[in-house]
Amino acid sequence: MESPPKTKLLDQVRDAIQVKHYSIRTEQTYVDWIKRYILFHNRRHPREREMAAAAVLDQMSGTTQLMARLLYGSGLRLMERLRLRVQDLDCGNPNYCARGQGRKSPRHGFTG
Repeated sequence: MESPPKTKLLDQVRDAIQVKHYSIRTEQTYVDWIKRYILFHNRRHPREREMAAAAVLDQMSGTTQLMARLLYGSGLRLMERLRLRVQDLDCGNPNYCARGQGRKSPRHGFTG
């Protein structure tokens, strides 16, 4: 039994954008930015980069690993991460959720 041919990343992006009925200019812009991103990272597929980042995070331990995972997995900025307090983290959940101060502040989630 033959497996279907793999679809290239940019073709997958185009298909996803067309399903959402975005304009052709939006599609072209997204594809252009993704091309620039891939070229900037020496033509490595984003999935390869994610695996490399995960390997680096797995080599860390303790507080350093927690800080790195907060920065990488949640999209927190460095100063946001530095301002976090212990009570801001819900560590009983395998998908941590860091809440900011006040009701309107964004919640940042990441998997541990």
